[in-house]
Amino acid sequence: MAIQRWCENIDSYAILAVANIATAAAIPFGSYAGGILHIVSGAGVTLSFYGAVKEGGTRVQIYDSSNNAVARTVATGRAYAIPDECFGFEQIFIVADATLVANINLKS
Repeated sequence: MAIQRWCENIDSYAILAVANIATAAAIPFGSYAGGILHIVSGAGVTLSFYGAVKEGGTRVQIYDSSNNAVARTVATGRAYAIPDECFGFEQIFIVADATLVANINLKS
């Protein structure tokens, strides 16, 4: 038996993560309920997450409740949930310490 779940909307974006927050692409996130990041290439790359509370707003690094910067070290071919700490931001930005290509799927 296959279980299927009705999904209103899933949007996909291809991203190339860069090392500079000033040139990182904005990912619209405010209206989404969750998402995954699928790593196409970039094994051993550490990703740092930034956010802006409004479109075009100031980009700030996102921290968890223990005051640690939200970051993930990723591997090619794996999928990772968008960190919970990103919720509440209208836009998120992903900064990498090396070249990374990924697809991001966001569910509303």
